[in-house]
Amino acid sequence: MEEVDLEKLAEESEGFSGADISAMVKNAQIKAVHHLMEETKADPNKPKPKDLVVSGELFNEAFQEIRKSADPKNAQKALKTYSNFVDKGADMTQQKQTLY
Repeated sequence: MEEVDLEKLAEESEGFSGADISAMVKNAQIKAVHHLMEETKADPNKPKPKDLVVSGELFNEAFQEIRKSADPKNAQKALKTYSNFVDKGADMTQQKQTLY
């Protein structure tokens, strides 16, 4: 990536889920591929780059298109449930053995 202010992005993406962030990054990558394909069609003799570059502009476009999938109310509920679970000293050994 070039020209991407990661600190600003982190501030602006507060409340986004990991899946939201992942979708945004993938969307920016797809935009970069499309951009490269358009350049190749316009000038087939142009040398192909060795690396795919996701510009800050494409990343910002992708960020504008993404929406929070998690409801803040649900996030608060999840944190409270997790805290209650941890505070009670839950032993997950048996559950882990069942899953694996």
